[in-house]
Amino acid sequence: MAFSPKPQTCRRPTVVVWDLMS
Repeated sequence: MAFSPKPQTCRRPTVVVWDLMS
């Protein structure tokens, strides 16, 4: 999920993790 090939999750892995925890 965190590393989905979506344009929305095209950020750094760390930022994605924070987004999921948000």
